[in-house]
Amino acid sequence: MALLSWTLLLACALFHGATSETVDGCSYTTHPDGIAVACKGLSKFPSHFPNQTYIIGICSLQTDEIPSYAFRGLRNLKSIEIMNSRIGAIRKFAFYDFDGVEIIKIANSSIKAIDTFAFSRMNGITKLAMHNSSVGQFQRDAFNEISDLHEISFSHMTISCIKAGAFSYIRKVAVWSFRDNYIGTIETDAFFESTFAFFHLYRNRFENIMCGSLDVAVKIAMNEASVIGNTICCGCNILWMLQPDRGFKMNQLLEGLSCVNANTMSNKEPLPLSSLSWEDPPCKDDEERRHYNTSYCPHLPRVEIVQLGAIRGSASQHFRTFHPANLVVLGLLILMSNHLLSQTDL
Repeated sequence: MALLSWTLLLACALFHGATSETVDGCSYTTHPDGIAVACKGLSKFPSHFPNQTYIIGICSLQTDEIPSYAFRGLRNLKSIEIMNSRIGAIRKFAFYDFDGVEIIKIANSSIKAIDTFAFSRMNGITKLAMHNSSVGQFQRDAFNEISDLHEISFSHMTISCIKAGAFSYIRKVAVWSFRDNYIGTIETDAFFESTFAFFHLYRNRFENIMCGSLDVAVKIAMNEASVIGNTICCGCNILWMLQPDRGFKMNQLLEGLSCVNANTMSNKEPLPLSSLSWEDPPCKDDEERRHYNTSYCPHLPRVEIVQLGAIRGSASQHFRTFHPANLVVLGLLILMSNHLLSQTDL
């Protein structure tokens, strides 16, 4: 908490401090742990930070993007906080390959999209939090191959869509929390191959929850899944949740979900989904009802998620396949073959 408080102080209070040297809208203050950087009102993301930077606080950033490898080489970095900003996109590998970073926090900001691999390979980070912000989409693999986190937290967010595989190969998370968010759609396999101890889902509003998304997250929570006070826009899209023999974990999810348009089922009060039967959800016609029957909920993943290691392995494999030395050998074999054929013809 002390580290987080330092960030806020630097970003919003010490910006005009007498001990700071301001360059291009940023101030740099030397501390025993390294250099604290505070930036305010920038129209472009800083092109570089000092090598000894250990804390970064950014306020009122108005930029088209946080670029790829925005924090490259900052091995002393402990905390990043971005507040009150408007960001077009967080690009691929923007937050990548951190060792030692403890906190990343984005608050009171508007972000159009978080690209594939935007948050990747951040081993050992303590907390990743986004609060009081809006995001267009979490793209597939936006949060990829992160391990040993204490907490991932999203609260008071407006998110149009969490794409399939947005949170993929995230391992050993202690607490994963969604609180007081509006989320348009959570797609199948959103939490592909991820593991966590506690999963908290409190007072969120959903438009559409696809099969194989939150139900999977609740099931794989190793210690506890808490689902309390959430609502969903009920239509034929909830039919997959109400299948017979759905099991204890699925019932736990339904207990914490209520219909916001329950009046369509002749009831003025919100109804927990656990109180509904398979026949209750309103569908346009029999064809739509058939679409959302048990076949709508496959047990196998629908999408192929790519690990960063697999990308590198595949690339090196192709490199080995077309290595110049191999081409030379192939050329010699062809020449020898042609020579033998010519001798045979004579």
